[in-house]
Amino acid sequence: EATLHAGAAAGLGVVTPPGPQEPAGAGAGGGVADPAPPPMNDEEEHGGLRDGGDVDADPGRLAVAPGNIGAGRGQRMGAGGAIDWGNLGGAAGGAIPAGLFIALFLNQTVFGMRLYKSLFFFPFVISQVVVGLVFTWFYDPSFGLLNVILAWVGLGPVTILGDETWVTYGIIFAGLWPQTAYCMILYITGLNAVDPEQIEAGRLDNAKGWNMLWYIILPQLKPATFIAIVVTVIGALRSFDLVSIMTAGGPWGSSRVLAFYMYEKAFSEYGFRMGYGAAIAVVLFLIMMIYITFFLVKMYRDEKGH
Repeated sequence: EATLHAGAAAGLGVVTPPGPQEPAGAGAGGGVADPAPPPMNDEEEHGGLRDGGDVDADPGRLAVAPGNIGAGRGQRMGAGGAIDWGNLGGAAGGAIPAGLFIALFLNQTVFGMRLYKSLFFFPFVISQVVVGLVFTWFYDPSFGLLNVILAWVGLGPVTILGDETWVTYGIIFAGLWPQTAYCMILYITGLNAVDPEQIEAGRLDNAKGWNMLWYIILPQLKPATFIAIVVTVIGALRSFDLVSIMTAGGPWGSSRVLAFYMYEKAFSEYGFRMGYGAAIAVVLFLIMMIYITFFLVKMYRDEKGH
């Protein structure tokens, strides 16, 4: 049985059969209401650009048109704040000096020095997952050792991993433990290759203490320092294990780093946005390549100048 569509009342003379969502007699004035559109899936709702990542975690933010998918990814990547510059600075500014001074301490002929070297070397051989678990327990506000020590001096418990202000510093401190051990190994190897004749000549010139370290020892440790800087900064850029184990990017994304951000976009609850994840991986690779190339060129020029 045919029923007049709402347009027939206006004299259009259009006759349509009732659809599955179009019961007869449901319209105003005896007509029929327009059928409700079927519910759209996520791809149809956003123009089929799910993999392109043109809709961010906020469904109300439509990023770019299909022709500018790459530009949209780059804009959102830059606005995401996923590159933790504090993590990079903490890695290079903390692990390298600490590793150097530990190496200077261990480069002595003292009884039991092999045992001390093994203890300092231990963090480097254990997994980052284990390091993350250890420091998660250490920071725990209920029974963690940090808050036990603070309670001894009359300070209240501090939720390091739950505070947006302190969480980055907590992860940096946890990452410094194995990175310091790695820098220590590099500097111990470099100290074994220091020319003893230059040290003896410095002593004859009355060089001692800081002057001996700055003008005689450190210039000979330049290759070890170069490797330590490159490795620690690259390790900070690709840090994933500690963030995943300790905070999972929280609270509220304040501890998110670029590698973890890539994982979130490509494999996590955002829905397998492989295109966006691949774009982040390319940016991460370019940052590392630019950084390494800069240091290689600088080191080549320094060696060529000498």
